[in-house]
Amino acid sequence: MTAARLSPAQRNALFAVCLGGLRNRDALPTKAVQTLDSLRTKGLLDADYQPTDAGRAVFAEPAPMPTEATPC
Repeated sequence: MTAARLSPAQRNALFAVCLGGLRNRDALPTKAVQTLDSLRTKGLLDADYQPTDAGRAVFAEPAPMPTEATPC
């Protein structure tokens, strides 16, 4: 899963959950709950609405490129 496959709302919600978790899902507006449910369906949040490894990987640093060029 890449960040390009997430809507802006999904990306923002996932980022917020990765930063501090979800404190009170019941107090959120309906659209926010639907966004979190879509992230859960995609496997980016677990049943407790905490980020999975795949969810955290969306914001992980990309692997460095090799410095040595390989012949074609």
